[in-house]
Amino acid sequence: MIASMRLGFAEMVIIVLILLLLFGGRWLGGAGKTAGKRARKKYLEARWIWTAATGTEAETRSAETDLGRECARLILEQSGPARAGRQQNIDSIAARLCKPLDGACFSCRAIAGPEVNAFALPGGFIFAYDGLCDALADDADALAFVLAHEMAHVLLGHPRERLKREILLRGLSPRAVGAVELLKTLVLKGYSREDELEADRRAVSLMEVAGFRRSGAARVLDMFGRRAPQEAAVLAYLGTHPTLKERRKNLED
Repeated sequence: MIASMRLGFAEMVIIVLILLLLFGGRWLGGAGKTAGKRARKKYLEARWIWTAATGTEAETRSAETDLGRECARLILEQSGPARAGRQQNIDSIAARLCKPLDGACFSCRAIAGPEVNAFALPGGFIFAYDGLCDALADDADALAFVLAHEMAHVLLGHPRERLKREILLRGLSPRAVGAVELLKTLVLKGYSREDELEADRRAVSLMEVAGFRRSGAARVLDMFGRRAPQEAAVLAYLGTHPTLKERRKNLED
């Protein structure tokens, strides 16, 4: 039976990419605990790509969640938690946003770091930096818009498609990239204009159903507008996103 099996071009490409993910790069030279962590992430990446091509939807979702959870663990391990009391505020807002979502589950975490940003991983793992919470002064409606925006990206499948492309491209590259470096690159790159505007619209809908005021969205955009002239990080963020004027008009429409 094995001798008679014939693989098409697409299957061969997938197998080659999985072998590159599993055995390519400098991680083979590592040892002990570090090598084990890298090997686990490589395995989860390969499993996700394989199930996306050959498995059922349930199997693909399970593999996606496992990979997202492992990436989230690595991020928490390197970044550390946010300041005391901040996570409780994030938990309260996230619980309200998730309640109307018919079982959709998100893990929202505040993490240490000056970045004025938030991002989502496949599987529903969302992170907001201390710098963002400081910039919004823990404004509940504004934070709700940020979290709802990232939730919307996940519900619309944006992080899944973006990370999948990056993993495949990295598998073909001779230079190995660590998990946290890869994810930081994804955050800086941002999504496409269409993805961002779509996520904004969905976020406002999620906010209103959960009882938050949509004015929080305007305050987030105002915050970016005030800080952009002075902060390179905010300018980098805005450089990969639709203009604030375009996002405001999109929300008003």
